[in-house]
Amino acid sequence: MTRRISYDLRRTQDGLDGSVFEIGLVEITHPELATPIRACTAPCEVITRTPYVLGCRSDWQGADPESDYWQFLPMTLEPPGDSEQDSQSVQLTLMHGGAALVDLVRSYVSPRPVLNVAIVSSADPSTVEAEWLGMQIIDTSYSADGVTVEASYAFVDDEPAQMHIMTLDRVPGLEAL
Repeated sequence: MTRRISYDLRRTQDGLDGSVFEIGLVEITHPELATPIRACTAPCEVITRTPYVLGCRSDWQGADPESDYWQFLPMTLEPPGDSEQDSQSVQLTLMHGGAALVDLVRSYVSPRPVLNVAIVSSADPSTVEAEWLGMQIIDTSYSADGVTVEASYAFVDDEPAQMHIMTLDRVPGLEAL
C-alpha cells in the first residue's frame, strides 16, 4: 500500500530521525452524539494526570487544541490504498474491546456514523499528510484481537444516478469536439 506523504515524514520513516513518527487521527460523528469521538493511534503527550490520559493535540476538523484533544486508544488503523486493486475502505481495530463495544457501535444504525481519518506527523499534528473524510461505518465485528470497524465510501456507489456527468452545462466547449 502506497500513499503520498511529505518529504520530511518519508525521511523520518526511513530512520533518519526516530523521535518523529506518524499518527492516525480518527473522528466519529453521529447526530445522536453530543460531541464527536476523537481518538489517536499514538500517545504524544500527557493530557491530564488525574485521570491519567494520553493523547495528541491537533486543530484538525476544527478541534481546539487547548480544550479538545485526541485521546490515545490502543488501536490499529489501516487506511485505504492508492491503487485500484487496494481496498477503498478503512479498517480500525480497537484492542481490548468487548462485546459491549460492538453492541454500542452497532446501535447507531440510521443514519450510519461517519468516520473521518487523517495521518499526521508527531512533530506537527496540525499539518495533515493524508486524510479521508465522510466515510460511513458499514461493518463492525468482534474477535480475539478486538473490535474491528470498517468504513468506506460504498454508499456513493449505491446512489441511483451519477452525481456529475459531462453535459454542455458542466463542460463548455464540449460541442466543439
